[in-house]
Amino acid sequence: MDCKKESLMRSLILYMLNLILVLILFAGSVVAQEYKIGSEDVLSITFWQQPQLNTNVRVNQDGTIALPVIGSITAADLTPTELATKIVGKISLFNRNISQASVVVTQYGSKKVYVNGYVMQPGKYTFEVIPDLWKIILEAGGPAETAKLDQVKIIRGGKESGKTQTVDLTEFLSEGNFSRLPPVYPGDTIQIPGVSPQAAGAEGSAVGGITSAQVNEDVVYIYGQVARPGGYQFTRNLGVLEAVIIAGGPTPLAKLDEVKIIMKGERYATIATINLETYSKQGTPASFLLNPGDTIFIPEKKKSAIVETLQRGILYEVMRVALTAGTSILIYALVR
Repeated sequence: MDCKKESLMRSLILYMLNLILVLILFAGSVVAQEYKIGSEDVLSITFWQQPQLNTNVRVNQDGTIALPVIGSITAADLTPTELATKIVGKISLFNRNISQASVVVTQYGSKKVYVNGYVMQPGKYTFEVIPDLWKIILEAGGPAETAKLDQVKIIRGGKESGKTQTVDLTEFLSEGNFSRLPPVYPGDTIQIPGVSPQAAGAEGSAVGGITSAQVNEDVVYIYGQVARPGGYQFTRNLGVLEAVIIAGGPTPLAKLDEVKIIMKGERYATIATINLETYSKQGTPASFLLNPGDTIFIPEKKKSAIVETLQRGILYEVMRVALTAGTSILIYALVR
């Protein structure tokens, strides 16, 4: 019996070592997806051994940055980790006491999109990863009262500069499927046309947006960081939290303190931002009730929060399940 127990213990130890190896490889794959720096990004560079050299710099159009002691250095197309290693390699030639540096992207200026026209907050928007067309419009505060979402234009920048593509967003809202939306690239301009409130006309006209008669009146739309985004059947007294649960619940990357609600009125749309995290924990303030045609958008956390979620969420959960399974197998074998 003792030999059997010793064999089981050795098997469990081998199992745990293999598990640790898998987790290390998984963590490596996460690092491999690290963001690559581009022009106009703003970087925070710190040296804990020489804090007087800490600086914030913007990447020039040619992809370089200027740093104390070492001067100009190319940063574009490197990850923050790669750039930190490069900086240490150069600065250590002048100061051997510096062996570590930290590079953090504080503004993602290289992946910028311009949003003009009938949105609540037109302007330049930068992203770590450029989202789809509808999410970009929501980032700009959502469509204005008389936006014509059936005639949205994407004006290409970069290599395809000047090319224009017209998108009928009301079609995608009606279908509840944004997977077929044309992609948006860095440098593109999104133009949302519209009409003045005085010229909007009667209710149900082709004013566009989510107030258009083309949108299903018995559906609410849930997009962003939920398990199953799309359109869902509206029911009476449906609250935002209940709707998110129907859509499979928020993902680990959901930023629940800035949930946006685009509310379909009789003629115009209005925008509200709610803290769903506070409500889910405290039950206050009172539940936000939806109306047919409303849209819920749950944004994504910033990169630092994403990394933290991966570390505390996925890795922890994998380890917990694996340890529980391994321990259960061992206990079962020992008591037999």
